[in-house]
Amino acid sequence: MSHFLFNKLYILQSLACTDQKTGKELEERINTFSSKNNINFQAVLYDLHSLQDWDFAWNGIYTSISQLNIIPIIHLVMHGNEDKVGIEKGMKGLIDLHDLFEKTRKANVLSHNNIMLSMAVCKGLNVIKYITMGRPMPFCSILASQESLCNPVSLENFSIYYKTLLQTGSIDKAFECLQKHGGEADKYKQMKSEQLFANVMQMYLDNKCNDKAIEERTKEIAKMGGFDISDPTVKDELLGAVKSLLPEENAKGYEGYVNSFFMFDKFPAIRDRFDIPKTFDEFLEWRKKF
Repeated sequence: MSHFLFNKLYILQSLACTDQKTGKELEERINTFSSKNNINFQAVLYDLHSLQDWDFAWNGIYTSISQLNIIPIIHLVMHGNEDKVGIEKGMKGLIDLHDLFEKTRKANVLSHNNIMLSMAVCKGLNVIKYITMGRPMPFCSILASQESLCNPVSLENFSIYYKTLLQTGSIDKAFECLQKHGGEADKYKQMKSEQLFANVMQMYLDNKCNDKAIEERTKEIAKMGGFDISDPTVKDELLGAVKSLLPEENAKGYEGYVNSFFMFDKFPAIRDRFDIPKTFDEFLEWRKKF
């Protein structure tokens, strides 16, 4: 999935008083560009100075999606680290990335899986660590970094990205342009829905289907069934049975994971927007390209 129909850019800016206000500058650049090129797209700045401002901004975003049919890109200009983002560099409050994750997920559900999150935030890409199987994805695309970013450089990079996106309608072409013309471009990563799913599904398989996990599951089954696995022969037989059932369990569970993660169970009409394998066997081949 590379083409989107975004019609608004919400910029959530919270910087130290001495910082260059790059969120404000980005708003002005994008609105000037849209006007000159007769593009129906608007950037709107939320300048945040408190945790109350943070909540107010998100409530405004929710309302715009649910009542005004806005399909936004949500762009953060803040200081951050592996776990948090800060209001005015943390002087006016700290926000866990998990809170950002859940707020974005709420917006994404309201938008029927149409939210893009971009982050001019140091180490912002760490927000993806909260993605899990069995729950709706928090965004259909993310542009962020796991490294420290320079504020002025990120302004130029995101200006390149958004102008190309507005001209082409393609996040792939926009990212290619950023990589070609941006500064420190190798720090920026773009991930789309399919890659996010491939990563989290593979993580699930690695964590739940390894030898240790299978042995733990065998112990649980033995306890529930009253089996005495202190006998090595009984334990080996039960382990073998559990292992043999895994492919069938994964195949059965796969469709449910896809439906809940992409929200096909809530919004069946959006299925055609995403290029995702229909079966678990197809997924095992498809994941290799990531």
